[in-house]
Amino acid sequence: MADKNQIEPETMGRAELIRLCSKILTKLDKKISGRYRPNDNENLYFQAVRALSGLIDTTNRILKDSDLEELEHRLAVLEGKQENTKEKPVREFE
Repeated sequence: MADKNQIEPETMGRAELIRLCSKILTKLDKKISGRYRPNDNENLYFQAVRALSGLIDTTNRILKDSDLEELEHRLAVLEGKQENTKEKPVREFE
């Protein structure tokens, strides 16, 4: 049973993922541009960036899957409408 006080995580859209990736790339670019001297904390930082990269990839795949499901649903609805609007044969009365 879920805790009533538990906060639901917000789902990030593609725009938020792009902004997050841009921030990370900008920060990494600043770190490694020019004279780069690694320090002890950077190993942990790079591990976190790799983990975040994997999570971003997974989130993007989930978003693509949900988009495909939505398109399949919309197509099914359109096909159903098309079936309903086809002309029914007119029967002549004798």
